[in-house]
Amino acid sequence: MNRATIDLTVWQNRWRGMDAAMTDWLQRTAGNQPGFDRQETLTSLLAGLQAFGASQMNFFLRGLSPNPQYRLEPSAKYPWEYVFRTTIDQIGFDLDVIQRAAHQRIPALSSLAMRKTLDLADRLAYRALEPALDSGLIDHATTVVTYFQKSISVRLTPYAPVVLVGIPYNAIDHPRDLLAIPHEVGHYVFREGRVGEGRFADSRFAAALYSRFAHRPAWYNQWLEEIFADMYGCLIAGPVIGLSFIELVTDDPLEDFLKQDGEHPVDAVRPQIYFRVLERMRRFPHAVDKLRAHWHPLFVERGNPQALSLPGVEQPLAMDAIVAEMDEQIIAVLAQHDFLGKLLASAATPGRALWSDELDPAQTVEGLIKAFSAYCADVTPENTPLPELRRKGDETLIMETPATARSGAMAIPTQKLGATGLWIDAIKEAASRAAERKDPVFAVPPEIWSVLLDAGGWATEGPGGGNPHK
Repeated sequence: MNRATIDLTVWQNRWRGMDAAMTDWLQRTAGNQPGFDRQETLTSLLAGLQAFGASQMNFFLRGLSPNPQYRLEPSAKYPWEYVFRTTIDQIGFDLDVIQRAAHQRIPALSSLAMRKTLDLADRLAYRALEPALDSGLIDHATTVVTYFQKSISVRLTPYAPVVLVGIPYNAIDHPRDLLAIPHEVGHYVFREGRVGEGRFADSRFAAALYSRFAHRPAWYNQWLEEIFADMYGCLIAGPVIGLSFIELVTDDPLEDFLKQDGEHPVDAVRPQIYFRVLERMRRFPHAVDKLRAHWHPLFVERGNPQALSLPGVEQPLAMDAIVAEMDEQIIAVLAQHDFLGKLLASAATPGRALWSDELDPAQTVEGLIKAFSAYCADVTPENTPLPELRRKGDETLIMETPATARSGAMAIPTQKLGATGLWIDAIKEAASRAAERKDPVFAVPPEIWSVLLDAGGWATEGPGGGNPHK
């Protein structure tokens, strides 16, 4: 008998209420309510969340029941209350985001300016993702949905191939504040993209790159995902994103200029990532020079720091040495063909359309913003149609791409409703089948069920703590 001292009815009731709320919302949107933009994708995404949430909750509820189908062994780190709170909270976070994205598109609840901004942001985000799809870095059809919140971030939804990107409200009628979108999409590519060939073939970028830098000082892996996303964004947007991130790191308090959060490169060196990537693209000599000239007085204004202590390094490193090491050791690896090399090669091709291009010698850095505004003005539903997620029956999610919509061909199957494509699906299926066969009750150690709890970075506060990303 499982002797876990926890009142499961409390968590069953909490889940029952959330499940009923999702069912009600799905039924209402399927009825005679006025339609709204991206409705099919958002309702399909919610159906995926509902099915996935049920599988997560049921796995733990069944494993801790008085007569368990399998026995969940206790963890020295995560009590059962934490497991259920993490799962319930994350379902609630995602439910809130999905409903927010829907409500912000309903004409009776939102302004025309809001809806136009979301439409532009959706299409910009898909344009940011397309190069990863076209080059095979992402091996499955994927769409994007944006929504307003207090700041920009990206959310992982393992239960559906949808990238959820939060954008700030101040982006309404101000496209300049959409410039971080390619960086956020870069986080998705880091987590979902796969190595095509070589030693790490078929591995996700995250696993391959963390392995690649495992022997390096701790700061390498702490900053790795952000550097990847910075580089990806630069390869999509060109020099204008470098200006955007200069603005990002200089609107923080002065005391944060050298602050280390164990995740982001410190503000004092971060713009240098963009300068080094742009130099590797060999298309923007004037823009890089002007960005450096724009950055230098801001850097001096903030104390002109010359060295920094970093995790895993005994002595402080000179700023120039840190920048050189990021470029020669990290960016150089990311630029290899196995990782972002394909995108670097295409982005470096003269004439390739990026979100901004080279500056004329007489132009200031503000010319990059003007170029980006002109780029946004040319983004239309006709030249940037969006894939839409749909449900086929009660079991399967499918993706209707612009190509299948035009040709009338079959939409692309993606995954079973509630599945993730991760090996945690096999755990849950094996547990259910063993119970159906009335196999002897087997034990599931915390090393296994904690991975299921995290669900590939889904849980914001869970073991992986990987969602959302900024």
